[in-house]
Amino acid sequence: MAAAVYAAQLGSKVAIVDKADRLGGGKLNNGCVSSKAFIHAAKTFYRAAHSSHLGVEAYPELNFEKLIHSVRAAEERIYMRSSNDEYFKKKGIAVVHGHARFISTRKIKVEDQEIEAKRFIIATGSKPRIPAVPGLGKVNFHTNETIFSLDELPRRIAVIGGGVIGSETASAFNMLDSEVTIFERHHHLSLRVDKPIAEFVSKRFEDRGMKVRTHSEMTSAKQTEKGIKLEYIENDMPSHQFVDALFVSVGRIANLDLGLENAGVKYTENAISIDKYGRTSNRNIWAIGDASGSAGFTHVAEEQAMYAVLHALSGYAKPVKLKVLPYVIYTSPEVAHVGKTTHELEKAGIKHTVRSLDYADIDRAMIENKQGLIQIALNERQQLLGATMVGSHATEQIGQYVMAMNTGMKMTDFAKVLQPYPTYAGAPKQMAIELMMEQLHESKLKSKAFDTIRNLRHR
Repeated sequence: MAAAVYAAQLGSKVAIVDKADRLGGGKLNNGCVSSKAFIHAAKTFYRAAHSSHLGVEAYPELNFEKLIHSVRAAEERIYMRSSNDEYFKKKGIAVVHGHARFISTRKIKVEDQEIEAKRFIIATGSKPRIPAVPGLGKVNFHTNETIFSLDELPRRIAVIGGGVIGSETASAFNMLDSEVTIFERHHHLSLRVDKPIAEFVSKRFEDRGMKVRTHSEMTSAKQTEKGIKLEYIENDMPSHQFVDALFVSVGRIANLDLGLENAGVKYTENAISIDKYGRTSNRNIWAIGDASGSAGFTHVAEEQAMYAVLHALSGYAKPVKLKVLPYVIYTSPEVAHVGKTTHELEKAGIKHTVRSLDYADIDRAMIENKQGLIQIALNERQQLLGATMVGSHATEQIGQYVMAMNTGMKMTDFAKVLQPYPTYAGAPKQMAIELMMEQLHESKLKSKAFDTIRNLRHR
């Protein structure tokens, strides 16, 4: 959708084709918007139920039907504002609904209609990958496409996959008082961050009563009178568990049923092959988002959309810049990251120093009794190579570090920025001042050492 708007703004004749009856794709209808609305409701319920230490004696009753209605209402607000057919038509963009397939290098067929164009941008997104677990196909399991259609809150829910989507979903259901178990085959949650950060999140999950079964492999699923029976191996030991609902989140598969071979577009099992400009093997076709095998984030797809449109319509010949790639995870606690992890830096042999700030040293966090950690990696010039935050407001605060990396700021430059007190936003300045004082102290010591050596030489 972003690509269509950008192209129209440049004066091009544009058509947007979507196989669904409702525009918005996964982002709006069963992805980012839906999940964040669900998480917001879950957090609200949790805070109301766990605020007695503040003198707030509340005993909230959950109306799950209304909660799901609030999720749909959030989707509808965004749909009516900027995702409905009329919105695009008012911008001069034609809207066509139906499954599109290429029938030649410059022509697609949508149902009975043929559309010819000079240029195409493919942004077909992805669908959930379903693991080959024996019996899974006979069980009523859920993915991100169906989980928000539940009629009632499950008392027991299992999540296969401890990645971003799985962890967010598990965290939300836990805050709604469901008994939650995460099954993850790796040794820690797969959150694309350093192991200590993933372990911090896992520990907080377990503190809230969740079960995090790492190094586990699902071997079978079966519907029984007691619920869904899951058989698995954890740390080489077989075991089983009964649950009322099952959520599967083990990756995504790009939607590539588009007749790409008819257009001369090369692709693999899970992505269209693109160059640094986002262009495919057909010089008049670009691919963005999940279809191109990118990082799988909406903001990445929108960035690719802008570059693809500029390259296609104005000859803008600069590659898509994803070196400074931020991503956020809406678990509780929140996680946010940009740049390289320390593990990636060490593996690449890049010289760096690591500095951290515990939430225990942030007054706003102490006021709200929040736990968390900020970790940054710096090069020899004190420029950021990467930053990770885990804790309250992490998803909003990572933007400061993103800006710093994009502009080449030194960490000590944050010391020049006046921030209000008490805020989480003051954390970078706090770290910068500490670093600057250390450097000044070291410089002072060096100066004293030089003076001593100079005096000795003059004796």
